[in-house]
Amino acid sequence: MGWVVYYSVLTFIFACSYLIPSSVTHVSPDLIKGILLGVSLMTALGQAIARVNLRFYLFWQKVWVWWNSGSTTIWRFGLRLDGNVDFDALVEALGSAEFAEWTTVIAWRRANEVRIKVDRTIHLLLSFDPSETSGDGDDHITIRSEELEVPYGSARSKIDKCITPLIGAIVRVARPTNYSVMFDVIYRDHNLFFAFYVAHLSPKQVTHFNLVFRPTALSRTGTEKVIVTQHGLEITASSAEGFGELSKAFLLLSSHAVEAVQTG
Repeated sequence: MGWVVYYSVLTFIFACSYLIPSSVTHVSPDLIKGILLGVSLMTALGQAIARVNLRFYLFWQKVWVWWNSGSTTIWRFGLRLDGNVDFDALVEALGSAEFAEWTTVIAWRRANEVRIKVDRTIHLLLSFDPSETSGDGDDHITIRSEELEVPYGSARSKIDKCITPLIGAIVRVARPTNYSVMFDVIYRDHNLFFAFYVAHLSPKQVTHFNLVFRPTALSRTGTEKVIVTQHGLEITASSAEGFGELSKAFLLLSSHAVEAVQTG
């Protein structure tokens, strides 16, 4: 829709150069048409280069992210902790020195569920499935966040300074045998970078219609994956660090995205 508006404005100005005489505007219609032609040619050239040059495309996407830093997306993230985990110890630790850099408040607690607030903006629901009822003989803790509305301008800071360290602190306290991190992004309109993935991913990297992408260049275990759709983004990581790298690479198209796409 953005390009439609852009070219509509250029067309309107071009039409005005014919309809409004130069004696009124004090500007030569030929000059206006020349400027519009130059802008159109430069725009078309930029689009053509972006289709064939990955780094040029990513540069302009970074400019777009900066220009639209106030635009927001909806985030949800979660963890699954498996093994001999102590749910009560984790809940008690949420108010300890391990979590001192965050303001954590327990909103309510039931037998195997706890809802907490982190820094007043993140609401987490912790659910415990003990080994006696889990069906596989292991304890499981599932942690899910409520929806977060995050602007592009603060996305990197939210990932680096809040969510990734918080996940790391939870894992250090719980000490699970295995764990995974889930991250969902919902775009209000559509995934503005969807064309990037379609145009630049090689066929061997796409294993499903929804672009189930396995970025081996950034994966630590080979089980991490990214699902890209026209309206959202889903990331499954096997570590807090992997979550941080994958989310920034595919949400903000950082320099890591170039390596991930080129190496497969």
